[in-house]
Amino acid sequence: HVIGEDKPMVLTVTNFKGGAAKTITSACLAVCFAQAGRKVLAIDLDPQANLSQYFRVVDPTFKEPTITDVMLTLTPNGRRKTLDEVIKKTAYENISIVPSSITFQNADIKMSAEGGGIDTRLQHAIEDLKDHYDYVIIDCPPNLGLTVSNAIVALDAGRTESMAIIPVCVDGFGILGLDQTVDTIKTIIEDRRTFPHSWKILMTKVERNTEAYVEGCKTIAQIADESQVFQTQISKATAVASSTLKMESVITYKPSSKPSKEYKELAKEIEALRG
Repeated sequence: HVIGEDKPMVLTVTNFKGGAAKTITSACLAVCFAQAGRKVLAIDLDPQANLSQYFRVVDPTFKEPTITDVMLTLTPNGRRKTLDEVIKKTAYENISIVPSSITFQNADIKMSAEGGGIDTRLQHAIEDLKDHYDYVIIDCPPNLGLTVSNAIVALDAGRTESMAIIPVCVDGFGILGLDQTVDTIKTIIEDRRTFPHSWKILMTKVERNTEAYVEGCKTIAQIADESQVFQTQISKATAVASSTLKMESVITYKPSSKPSKEYKELAKEIEALRG
């Protein structure tokens, strides 16, 4: 097992709401860290497999192993695969990915039925990685089920600075459900009683001079203190929407765009938190 400073910093990107830019954030951070020479493993936990599409590792035949093989026992008395057996290289230097697919649908129900250490599967899988990674970035589906519990418990497999990142679209609707996401994370972390993991809110799709932004900031201030909100905010910009259509991170699609520069700042802010 990898111990101490050799452990990766695990970043679980989660929000109970869809449309908060979770996958965009996961993809952009992976690219920023990789460009800075860090070795990154991205884990796609969403059956929609958007992150897998970003990194061009979707298997239309569903023959290739995915996160489903790691998290679920697919045959009676079968063994689950290790992450090493499922990892795919991407076209980006320094980025590997554990892909997802539609086969991971209803994973929460299937895991519940299997029983036995069902919320530590991802944690143990990360602890068993043979290769060294500086960062493990986990992109979660928009719910608060067992899959997401696994992603939060998986912080235990990482360095002390590992954290949950909660992207929040500051437009009124995006704020709804934020307290629920935060409460779930807090409950899971308190139940584990291991070292104190942090969570931080990332404001996305920001339009600074709007009423929604002002109100959103007030709501966030009631839920989190300043240390639990990233200083970097990600602006709303057409470049992000265009890059999503192309299924490419905005960092490489339009390096000069505002969100691209902001995600680079965010990566630096996270790097600075490493002990």
